[in-house]
Amino acid sequence: MPEGLSKDYLMGLAREWQKSRVFLTACELDIFSNLNEFKSSKKLAEELELSERHTDRLLNALVVLGLLEKRDNMFKNTEISNTYLDKKSENYLLGLPHSCHLFYSWAFLTDVVKTGKPSRMLNPNLRQDNWVEDFISAMQQFASERAPRLVDMIDFSGVKKFLDLGGGSGANSVEVAKRYPDIKVVIFDLPDVIPLTKKYVSSAGGFSNIEFIEGDYFKDNIGNGYDVILLSNIIHAHGFEEVKKIFDVCGKALNKGGKIVVQEFVVDEERVSPPNSVFFSLNMLVNTERGDTYTEREIKELFKETGFLFVSNKPTGLNSNVIIGRKI
Repeated sequence: MPEGLSKDYLMGLAREWQKSRVFLTACELDIFSNLNEFKSSKKLAEELELSERHTDRLLNALVVLGLLEKRDNMFKNTEISNTYLDKKSENYLLGLPHSCHLFYSWAFLTDVVKTGKPSRMLNPNLRQDNWVEDFISAMQQFASERAPRLVDMIDFSGVKKFLDLGGGSGANSVEVAKRYPDIKVVIFDLPDVIPLTKKYVSSAGGFSNIEFIEGDYFKDNIGNGYDVILLSNIIHAHGFEEVKKIFDVCGKALNKGGKIVVQEFVVDEERVSPPNSVFFSLNMLVNTERGDTYTEREIKELFKETGFLFVSNKPTGLNSNVIIGRKI
């Protein structure tokens, strides 16, 4: 429970979304990619074909947030905006467009809780342009920052074949392929994702030991003879019975004694900690039909029902856990 709860805290909490909306609107309008030098709000509005008065008020709010500098009625990026918010920067935050999508879907949280339906079912006209590409870009940023730590936590002794199931951008597979060039690395994902995966893998270098399979893991053959199968941030998109099916599929594809590695946002048994995982469970309610966060006990139960022996559950130190099971 936060300390110092008060009337002012509650009213501040009610208005906190305004800062986020100002920031995301600036990102959607690509304000930061166009303010590497001082400009008037009039000039910027003309360049981006925006309303001059409205642009001026938005820029002033960004000054308050510390994202722009203002001098003689001219505006310019602050250092942090130049570094992370300009699309031309090598450090640009790839996950921002996906965050914009999430803002629109979260706006339906009240109705989601009332009806038990995700936002896209409540509003077929929900803004979803470039959703897949923006999602995979966000996953590239997220996974590439965490991949070294994740791979550190997996024992690859004797491993000859590795599957990254629902591999997204391929960041985890790239890390494995770099460290273990003798391991055959396979990335499996949907047909509309794999072209994006190939783009990110290619930009990371040439890897003769990486292969790609397109398909739906509920319907299509994921291959076999694997020693390790990685499910990185996959099961939270599915309900209990669906996860059970995924684990069954993995069990059939693994060699005896092979490992299933699940990286996830795990919640405690009371479902009130850690905060990141608690709020992520709401993200799954808003954006999926049956997705959720899982407890260690629930994952252990799923392992037991699908022929896996629980091995370990360790925190990554990056708001997630790595849970490992072994095929019996």
